[in-house]
Amino acid sequence: MTADGGLWIGSADWRDGAVPVDHRPYAMRGTARLESVPAAALVRLTASPRGVLWLNGVRVWSGPARARPAGIRVDTIDLAPWLRIGDNHLAVLLWPGNGTADYDCATRLGFLLVGDHGLGSDRGWRGRPADWYQHPQRWWSMPSGQPEHLDLAAEPAQWRTAEALDTAWQQVRVLGEAAGTPPWIAPRDRGLPPSHLVSIHPPLVQAARMDRALAAPVDVNAAGWFAAQPRSPLAAPRSLVFTPADGDVVVADLGRTRLHRPRLRITGVRGPLRLECWYGIGVSGVPQAMNGFGSAREGAVDSWDIPAGPACDLDLETTQVRGARWLTVRVAGPGTWDELRIDAEGVEFPFADGARFHAEDPWLQALWDTSRATLASAANPDALVDTCSRENVCWTMDAAVAGLAAFHLTGDLALWRRSLELVAEDIDASGVPRSVVPSDSACTLPDQAMLWAWSVAQHFAMSADDAWAKLQVDPLSRLLAWCEASVTSEDRYVPPSWCWHWVDWAPLEKRAYAAPINALLALAARETHILGAALRSRGLVDQAGKLHQRLTGGFRGFLHDGGTLDHLAPGVPVPFDNNATFHHRGPALAHTLHGHVLAWRAGVAPATILDRAAALLAAKPDVAHCGPGMLALLLTPLCQHGHAATVLDHLRHLTAPIIAAGQPTWPEELRWPQKHNTAHGWGATLATVLVEGVLGLTPALPGWRAIRFTPVSAPTGDLDYELDTPAGTVRVERHGERWTCTPPPGVEVVAD
Repeated sequence: MTADGGLWIGSADWRDGAVPVDHRPYAMRGTARLESVPAAALVRLTASPRGVLWLNGVRVWSGPARARPAGIRVDTIDLAPWLRIGDNHLAVLLWPGNGTADYDCATRLGFLLVGDHGLGSDRGWRGRPADWYQHPQRWWSMPSGQPEHLDLAAEPAQWRTAEALDTAWQQVRVLGEAAGTPPWIAPRDRGLPPSHLVSIHPPLVQAARMDRALAAPVDVNAAGWFAAQPRSPLAAPRSLVFTPADGDVVVADLGRTRLHRPRLRITGVRGPLRLECWYGIGVSGVPQAMNGFGSAREGAVDSWDIPAGPACDLDLETTQVRGARWLTVRVAGPGTWDELRIDAEGVEFPFADGARFHAEDPWLQALWDTSRATLASAANPDALVDTCSRENVCWTMDAAVAGLAAFHLTGDLALWRRSLELVAEDIDASGVPRSVVPSDSACTLPDQAMLWAWSVAQHFAMSADDAWAKLQVDPLSRLLAWCEASVTSEDRYVPPSWCWHWVDWAPLEKRAYAAPINALLALAARETHILGAALRSRGLVDQAGKLHQRLTGGFRGFLHDGGTLDHLAPGVPVPFDNNATFHHRGPALAHTLHGHVLAWRAGVAPATILDRAAALLAAKPDVAHCGPGMLALLLTPLCQHGHAATVLDHLRHLTAPIIAAGQPTWPEELRWPQKHNTAHGWGATLATVLVEGVLGLTPALPGWRAIRFTPVSAPTGDLDYELDTPAGTVRVERHGERWTCTPPPGVEVVAD
């Protein structure tokens, strides 16, 4: 190592990392003595699975970016702004993993800091279990961070900055060198820009009085307990500062469901008192609490127990970030207080400002703006997630569809690329994909992996990044080989019985031999074949071409007179129904929108099949809806084949009530009314429908070295769209009935 410090260190007692026996965090302290403050003090650091670093009492880092343990991500930051002459105190809090195996990777606790000037983790550090955090003794299935129940009386005084530590702090255990230490055998740079931090001063929207009894953390942590507490009628607080005259519980509006770190300042407090932060994603600002997937046994709440003592002022914040629209703060206990101020630190991905859209039609503009806000909510600093509020995990489907939308909305490729990489890293040697990445899950949805293959090809079309695309060749090949192993002698794909699939949350049949999933595999094979040809990968071209040819032949059994499509081929037995009870939404459609459109996109059915799909969409907008996740894949071809008016009518039918209700982001499903608004990332795909379907703007050559422009006549009013592409900025305008496309210099515009 070139730096003079940097070893993996962890708890002196390996049992402190046991999961789920002990979910308390582990604290560590180190000191660096400086004779002078350097102009720059770059360090490389990471933690397992998650950690927070303070320098001289100031929080300077939290992380790392999500990854499999073997390829743990390492950040580089400059500590110089917080250094001083003399002793500099470094404090770390390591949080164990949480959530089910479907959503996380089990791994050991560890911390690594590599830097000069004595700024490195080594044998001189000391640590202890952070037992001032009370164990809630309730499980939280979401990997969105452990509940934090902090007992301020038990917390060592100023442990992040204290000169001396008591005997409870023991010498840490050295785990190994910076590289090659299992399970972190190949640390890698973050590969993404640092988080964008935003100061939020949320308005207080509702207040009430509740029973101020101090319940045990085991009860407080249950959302069911909170919902059962009686309260007085709600009323609006008198100002942005909450006082005892307003009540005991208050709701702050963060503006939209978003990732944030709550910050509370309470003045004149005399304990015993407890502050509780509850997080909600409802459509209104009543006091509320999330409870995972609906179990009363779990809940998301953080709390601070303030002991009896002289009046004081306290600044409190969580060490971990939370996702919510509404932040409900409850004051409990017999103590007193003067004022409570509620703020938050928003945590966002720093997208480029590479796309600009203006429409004269207010509905079209709202469609765009709501999609952009939804993307911001679902874009973690390290991956595109389904929703920052509940699961906060990177589902393969969200990475695939929201990534393309992110490019259309911002001109930024970085987070899309990283999310696709996470999927590739979790396709094992046998080709089996994981649907949530990274995770130790056996949860495999093959249709989501097929969407990943399509999205890899789309990323190459947008970026022309040969070097990156070539890294995806091996996982693409493994995935297609695994899928082909389940293609029958009749050339139809039947997923393994331990898989489940939905293609989307539309009310369609999910059984084996379904036309939509066969068409989706054919689409993955077709797009991979095209990508392989562009990369001059003969093996990938041959493999994908052979699979596509087989599926084309097998698909003829789904097609019937008039170019219509049955979901199941006549006479084909159903070997199993693996999803009979999962989100079952009524009887299967005899002719599915999904099957029709995907069959055309995959090149296994003629374009006339799109007329039947458009007829389904027009006739049964509430039954044949396509659901947010597949919007771009299904509606864009219909726009481009003469059915733009039908598509826009359908979208208006779905979205106008949501917009009229004043919702800032799209909920998980495009139907209204609903109880919650998760700001699910796949809703951002509405932007792709506008760009590719209505404006007809796509690259004719990879990297936008040539542009295809085929606008439709359906929308009313003027509009203007600019997109920064790798080849330069392209601008599309409509004034009256006239469309124009202004490409970057030297780029040809084609229409076909």
